[in-house]
Amino acid sequence: MSIILTCCRNLLLIACLIPFSIQTKAQSKKLENLPNLVLPEFADGRVILKTGNFYRAIMNYEMLDQQMIVLKNGKYFVLGDHELIDTVIIKDRKFIPFEKYFYEVLEGGLVSLFYEHKCILESMGGVVPYDTRGSGGGLASNTTNYGPGGAIELKIPENYKVVVASETWIRKDGTMHRFSNKNQLMKLLSDKESDLKEFIKENKTDFRSIDDLIKLVHYYNELN
Repeated sequence: MSIILTCCRNLLLIACLIPFSIQTKAQSKKLENLPNLVLPEFADGRVILKTGNFYRAIMNYEMLDQQMIVLKNGKYFVLGDHELIDTVIIKDRKFIPFEKYFYEVLEGGLVSLFYEHKCILESMGGVVPYDTRGSGGGLASNTTNYGPGGAIELKIPENYKVVVASETWIRKDGTMHRFSNKNQLMKLLSDKESDLKEFIKENKTDFRSIDDLIKLVHYYNELN
């Protein structure tokens, strides 16, 4: 009976993928006119469920609406039912569901470091951002053209450019904290302030560098 229930839950998860087609080269994993993707092309991924089961898919992460995208049979799907998912791994990159989005895990341990991939669209004629979260809905509602048979061509609007607006997060004592500068991070890690200051001085830590942040948080975890 437990095996049957598990299979049903897995089928339910897959069934909750929302299908849409995107303009793309035939038989190619690369998307046209979509610089709002985290990876340069779709790649093999693994969706690990909270039950411990998993399935494989060709995947990428979209930053504008912050959605996990699956490529299947030449069509694209939005991965749904976050509450059933524990982790998504694409190549060697790990993502976990948080609220309605996915955050990339940069460093795990007593304190974990996460990256929230997101972007906005700005008009090339000014600085007015393109509203993808207005009353009309998300990216699909605001930037789609409906072709024959209801297929959707998902494209970045002309005269707009993608501007990365990603943010970094720390999880400490089970609580998520967003930070954007050295002072905010050092306040979160203040219990090891003297050790961290010495590490920062010796390594010339650049708080704008993701690699340097990973090294710093890794060192903090080693101290504990």
